[in-house]
Amino acid sequence: MDNPTRFTQTPAGEEQDTFEKTWNEADAFPRTQFNPVTDEFEPVSEPQTQGTGGLTDKASDLKDKAGQATATAQDKASQVAGTAKEKASEVADQAHSMSDKGLDSAASGLGQAASMLRQQGESREGTIGTAATKTADTLEQASTYLQDKDTDQLITDIEAMVRKRPVESVIVAAGIGYLLSKVLS
Repeated sequence: MDNPTRFTQTPAGEEQDTFEKTWNEADAFPRTQFNPVTDEFEPVSEPQTQGTGGLTDKASDLKDKAGQATATAQDKASQVAGTAKEKASEVADQAHSMSDKGLDSAASGLGQAASMLRQQGESREGTIGTAATKTADTLEQASTYLQDKDTDQLITDIEAMVRKRPVESVIVAAGIGYLLSKVLS
């Protein structure tokens, strides 16, 4: 019997079959796999091999994207913080302005009360007239003090007084709180 496949030696040292094809050329043909659904042979796609350069590039891209995301988040955080500072500054300025207006109106009210008390004290003689005049003088001094000071100076003066006389300050604050609770309730 004749064997259909005979191997012969080529000058390059490669084996050849009777069809004159080298075994090394077999790699040139696409690899196939039988698909039972279609009942045909289909080419098999070989997995993409990536060298370390591909992984390094992807890692570098991810690092760049993470850096960009971090920079964007930091920019947004700075903008929000800047906006919050501006709003807080505006609110503080408005509160300061309103407290200065309140001080001016309180000073004006004390001045009017001193004038009225002085007029009533002048019409009276004796101890009541003297007490009314002293009280009017004290109210005028308080009015002048409030007119000459702004909120920051007033707070500084109050802090100094409280440090100098803490017990008296607590008693006065409790008394004012009690009076305000009675007036407002």
